[in-house]
Amino acid sequence: MEVGQAIFTKLRFKDGTFPEYNRFYLIVKVTGSKIGVLNASSLRGKESRLYFESNYLIEQYYPPFPKETFIKLDSYMEFDISEITDYNSMKANLMITT
Repeated sequence: MEVGQAIFTKLRFKDGTFPEYNRFYLIVKVTGSKIGVLNASSLRGKESRLYFESNYLIEQYYPPFPKETFIKLDSYMEFDISEITDYNSMKANLMITT
């Protein structure tokens, strides 16, 4: 796993619950045995969410994301890499600068 890579999996939310379905996450930090991710979401039907400073539009979203996508900057979470066992990865070397 590397910074700029997207993964498609189920990771627990900040409140400790798990999503009902796989979601996209962007890896933004890798240190030793831990990774930091941001939640990614498709833009369709949620365009108004871009007015929030905590959301960032990925202008060149493909690859790794199949649809127009935004990143939720306030969704940062860290996980032990060993916790992430069932995932699909998409390479893109996507970098976010804000």
